[in-house]
Amino acid sequence: MTARRRRAVPLLALCLCGSAFAQRPAPPAVIAPVRVAVPPGEATGEWKGVLGLSLAATSGNTSTRALLLNFDVAHTTDTTRTTLVAHVNEGKNKVDGTSRTTAGRWDASAQHNTDISANAFAFGKLGFERDRMTQLALRTQLAAGFGRHLLRTEVHTVDVFAGVSHTDDRYEFDKTISGETGSRFRSSGLLFGEETTHQLTENTFFKQRLEYYPGLTGERPNLTRFNGSLSVAMSRSLALTVGVTNTYNSRVAEGQKKSDLSIFTGISLKIGQ
Repeated sequence: MTARRRRAVPLLALCLCGSAFAQRPAPPAVIAPVRVAVPPGEATGEWKGVLGLSLAATSGNTSTRALLLNFDVAHTTDTTRTTLVAHVNEGKNKVDGTSRTTAGRWDASAQHNTDISANAFAFGKLGFERDRMTQLALRTQLAAGFGRHLLRTEVHTVDVFAGVSHTDDRYEFDKTISGETGSRFRSSGLLFGEETTHQLTENTFFKQRLEYYPGLTGERPNLTRFNGSLSVAMSRSLALTVGVTNTYNSRVAEGQKKSDLSIFTGISLKIGQ
C-alpha cells in the first residue's frame, strides 16, 4: 500500500463516523411544566386585604347607634387563592326611653380556588350567616364548582364561575315559608357568579362580586348576594371606603322583607400592604 493510500484510510473512516453521528436521532425534548400566570404583585404568599369600620351615632330626642365592620383578605400563590370575607352590622335606636335593635346581622365566608390551567380553576366555598332581626339562628351554605379567568392583568381581573350548592337554614322559632312551617329548612341548587377587581387610578380601587343561587329542592328559594366597594387611599395603610351589600331571598317567612340592603362609608385599614 502506498503512502498516499495509507493517509486516505483514516480520512475515509472519519467521514463515515461523522455521517453516522449526523444520522443518529436527537434526544427527545424535555417539556417544562407550565406555570399559571398571575397578576404581578399578587402571588406574594402573604395575606393581603382590608379591615373596614363605619360608625354613626346621634343623641337628643332620638338616640341612634350604628356599626358596620367589613373584613376582606386573600392569600395568593402561583396556582391557588384563598379568600376570607366577613361583615358585621349592628344598630340600635332609642325613642322616648324605649330602646330597640334595628340591625343585628353578621356573615362570614371562605373560598379556595385552585388553578387547573392557565384560564380555568376549581373552587370550594363555605359560608355562615346570622340575623337576629329575622330570628335566623344560622344559615350554612356549601358550594363547589369550576370557574374561568376571563381577564387577568395587573390592573383588572374578571372571573366567572358556576357549580352546585346546598343551604341549611335554622331559625330560633317556627316560621312559615312557602306554606311549610318549621324551624329548619334545607334546599339544594346551583350557583352562578362573577367577580371583578379594577385599579382605576394609582390610589383608587373598585371590587364587586355577584352570586346567584337558584334552588332546585326544598322550598326552592332564589338567593342573590352582591358586595361592592370603592376605596380611595389616604395613606400607605389607610383608605376611605364606600361600600354596599345586598342579599335578596325570594322565599322568606311571613312578615319579612325579601331584600336586606346595607350602604356604608368609613375608614379601611390595609392588611399586608
